[in-house]
Amino acid sequence: MIMKQRLFIFALMSLVALSACKPDPADPLPSKVTLSESVLAVGTEGGSFTIGYTIENPNEWSQLRATTNASWITNLDWTGEGVISFTVQPNSTSNVRTSSVVVSYDFKEYPISVTQEDFKIVYEAPLTVSNFYGEGNYQFQLGASDYINNQQLKANSRYYIFDIYTDPQNYPTDPDCYDLPMGTYTIDTLDTYEIGTASSYYSYYLETDESKVTDYSFVSGTITIDEQGVKAEVFTEDGTKHVVTGGKHAHNTSSTIYEDVNIDFTPSATIAGATYWGDYYDYMYSGAKANYELELIDMEKMVAVSLDLISDNDLGISGIPTGTYNVYEPSWSEDFSGNAALPGYFGGTKVYPSFLATLTEEGALTGVSFLAGGEVTIAKNDDDTYTVILNATNDTHDSNKITGSWTGTIEIEDGNDPSNYEVSRQPANRTNRYPAKAKR
Repeated sequence: MIMKQRLFIFALMSLVALSACKPDPADPLPSKVTLSESVLAVGTEGGSFTIGYTIENPNEWSQLRATTNASWITNLDWTGEGVISFTVQPNSTSNVRTSSVVVSYDFKEYPISVTQEDFKIVYEAPLTVSNFYGEGNYQFQLGASDYINNQQLKANSRYYIFDIYTDPQNYPTDPDCYDLPMGTYTIDTLDTYEIGTASSYYSYYLETDESKVTDYSFVSGTITIDEQGVKAEVFTEDGTKHVVTGGKHAHNTSSTIYEDVNIDFTPSATIAGATYWGDYYDYMYSGAKANYELELIDMEKMVAVSLDLISDNDLGISGIPTGTYNVYEPSWSEDFSGNAALPGYFGGTKVYPSFLATLTEEGALTGVSFLAGGEVTIAKNDDDTYTVILNATNDTHDSNKITGSWTGTIEIEDGNDPSNYEVSRQPANRTNRYPAKAKR
C-alpha cells in the first residue's frame, strides 16, 4: 500500500507540472519596438531629423519615451504617432562627435546612434601653381588665380600656399610644367626644413572678400601628394580644419577655366564688334600691316570672346581679312606674313587677348580661358555677314578646348580716329570693360 500511494502522489505531481508548462491564453505576447533607422550620420551643419517607429504587441500600461545625454541634440519629441523628432545643432568643433537617442518601451531600450561630422572648410582648387627654390624646396598654391607668381587675388576666394621639403636632388624635369613630388609632408612649426616637412612660416591660408584679405598660418596637419593630386588636411591657428584638394600638375598658366568650353552663341543676344588699329603691331612683327580687335559678347549667357588678330592684308575699316588665323606668337626676328591670332595672358591687373571670359550680370570677369594654340577661321558670306569659327586650345596643362562658331554682322570702328575714342588704345584691359546684363 505504501508503494502505491507514492506512485499516486508522483503521478499527481507530474500532472500538475505538465499543466503548469502550458501557456495561459490570457498572458500577453512580448512587445517590441522597430525603428526605421538605428544609425544616423549627420553633416556638420546639423538639421532637423525624424525617425519612424512601430510597436509590435503594444500593451496598455507602457508608454514610449525618448531621451538623450547630448547637449547638441535638442527639441526631442516623441509625442507624434509613429515618429520621433529632434534637432542636431551645427558642429563648430574640429572633432567628430557621437551620441545616441535612447527609445524606451516596456522596460526595453532601443538606441539610435547619432554621429556628426566635424567642422571643416572643404575646398577644391581650380588651379595649382608652383615655384621651385632649389635643394628640394617647392612652394605651391591651390587657389583661384596665380597669386604666388603675379600677386593677383580674386574677391570672395580662397588661397592655400604650402612650402614643402623633399630630397635636395629632387629637381623638376620641366620648369614650366611638372608634377609635384609625391609623398606626405607634415606641418613643422619649428621650421627645421627637414625632408618630409612643410614650413609653418611659409605655408598659409588667404581668404578674400570684396574689401580685405585675411591670412592664417598653419599650425598642424599633413599635405599628401599622390597620383590623384594634392589633398591637404591642415589646421589654422584659430583651430579650423581645412580639407583642400587640387591637381598635382604645377605649370605656368593664366587661365582660370579648367575645362573644355564649346560656345553656343545666342544669335539675338550677341553683340559683335571690331576695332581696326592699323599697323599697331608692326613695331613688334615686321610685316604685320593690319590689327583687328574682335569681340563677341553673348548678353544672354554672359560669355565673351576677345580675339587679337594680325594680318599682312590691310583692308582698313572696309572689312576683316578672311582666312585661318593660327594662334601663336610670331617671331620677332623674321618678317611676318599671313594671319595670326595672338595668344592671351594675364599681366598685372589686366587680361590680354585672345581669350574667352565668363561674366557676371554686371559685366565683371568671373573666369578666363586664354587662347594658346589651335586656330580661328574668319569667313565673309555673300550677305556681308561674317562667320567666326573657333577651334582653339587654352594654356592649361591639359590644353582644354575652346570651340564654337558665330555668324552675323560685325561693325568695324577705326581705332586710329580720335573722334571714336577719348583715350589712346590700352591693349585689352577688359577687367571692367564689358557691358552689364540688362536687368529683367
